[in-house]
Order: sequence, then C-alpha cells, then structure tokens
Amino acid sequence: MLPCTSGEPEWLPRVLAGLTNLTSLDLSDSLDLRNQHLVDLSLPKLQSLDLSGTTVSEVALQCLYTLTQLTRLDLSNCRNCRDCSPLAALLHIQTLSLSGCNVRDRDLESLQDLTTLRHLSLNGCRQLTSH
Repeated sequence: MLPCTSGEPEWLPRVLAGLTNLTSLDLSDSLDLRNQHLVDLSLPKLQSLDLSGTTVSEVALQCLYTLTQLTRLDLSNCRNCRDCSPLAALLHIQTLSLSGCNVRDRDLESLQDLTTLRHLSLNGCRQLTSH
C-alpha cells in the first residue's frame, strides 16, 4: 500500500504512471485524495481498487472507464459518491461496494447492465428505500 494519509498526494500520478504492471491499489482512508488525482490514472492491468473512506465523488468515477481490467472496486463510505452512472462503463466489474455511500434507489438503475457483477454491497446506504 502506498502511504497517502497526510499532505497533498500530488506525487501519486507520477509514481503510479511507472507502475504499469500494478494489479491492486489500496488508497483507502486517504483523506487528502482528490478527484483530480485520479483523472489521468493509467493502470492497464489494475484489477482491484480500494477508494473507501476517501472524499472522491462521481467526478473521479468518470475517469475509471480506462481501467478496463478492473474487477473489484470499493467505494465504501465515500459520502460524496451518489451518481452511479459512471460505473456502468466498468464492463468487467465483479465486486462493488457502495456501503455507506449516499446513493438512492434511482442512482442504482445504471448498474443493471453490469452482467459480470456478482457481489454488490449496499450496507448502511440510508438513502435507499426498501420495497
């Protein structure tokens, strides 16, 4: 895991640019991580990404379509994530955690075409209604 817990992680894109064989990246609880740090993320072999507990929003999620091998994404407790529509571009995603996010029922509609999705975690999503 790369240390990204204090200070602005401006170095992150530069360091990650050279790690083209990286398959797993854990940036959980990196409170200084911002959307712009993920804009140019180019990790062609990345399969697992943990952004849980960060302040990223759907702006950052719009950039994840370049991660074509991504099978696991953890956005637990990313309170700024509401709109799930950018996640529809993750064609190989198998495990997705939105636990503790501010998603609503209608926000989840965009996930219905993710045919590879096997595990979806929505624990603690208080905006969801039960029908």
